[in-house]
Amino acid sequence: EMLRSLVGSEMCIRDSYNPATGKSIYLDAGDPTDRYFTNISWAPDEKSLYLIEVNRDQNHAKLCQYNAETGKLTKVLYEETHPKYVEPQNPIIFLPWDTSKFIYQSQRDGYNHLYLFDTKASIYGDLQEGTGGAQYRESVKVKQLTKGNWLVKNILGFNAKRKEVIFTAIEGLRSGHFAVNVNNGKMSRPFDSSKESEHNGVLNASGTFLIDRYSTKDQPRIINLVDTKNFKETVNLLTAKDPYEGYQMPSIETGTIKAADGTTDLHYLSLIHISEPTRLLSIS
Repeated sequence: EMLRSLVGSEMCIRDSYNPATGKSIYLDAGDPTDRYFTNISWAPDEKSLYLIEVNRDQNHAKLCQYNAETGKLTKVLYEETHPKYVEPQNPIIFLPWDTSKFIYQSQRDGYNHLYLFDTKASIYGDLQEGTGGAQYRESVKVKQLTKGNWLVKNILGFNAKRKEVIFTAIEGLRSGHFAVNVNNGKMSRPFDSSKESEHNGVLNASGTFLIDRYSTKDQPRIINLVDTKNFKETVNLLTAKDPYEGYQMPSIETGTIKAADGTTDLHYLSLIHISEPTRLLSIS
């Protein structure tokens, strides 16, 4: 089956189409005016589809489960509100070894983190307080897997044997690849072990190795084969030559300053260029 969308200026109507039968089933979502249906994903058994509905003000998100055969709403599994905005950017991802559980990403504690939802463990959740005025309600059992003053950038995949989610995380100018065990929430290594760098990864099917492409302010490009058991380099595939070697280039300095709230770090990058022997020019 596949999902199609008919989009207007302020609404989106979606239908499920089965090419084998030629049958379309429209989602019975009610009046779509001022509502957005985003981040759509299928259940592994293809009997349900999941989407995140966002209102026009984009300050209220609902994770909804629909019956793919009837188009009827089965359940609202999760709701989240914020006085300014909510920002669901990723569809749910089911665990390869347990199709009753999936990973949901939320910024309800102020940072984008991973949450494990158990669809078999229904609850009647009370309204709970997040960070910065955020509120949320859970209708199934939820466990927060990652936590800290950093962001999950993207999920690279899974290691089914070790029951791990493998992902890239970032904070300011630092980033790196990590794994978290879904059973005990243990991280493969602390985020503070990461350094100033820009990392992008491609994971193999078993989740045992990844191709890590990264650069730093001093190194244009490095590509390594990395073992996800300890995230150490096993083979260096490329170390790019500095294209500016032999040229007089500005020096690069990085750091942080505090925002007006006295807490938030604002990151800066400064180029120090020697224009005259006794004069420095800083461009930030």
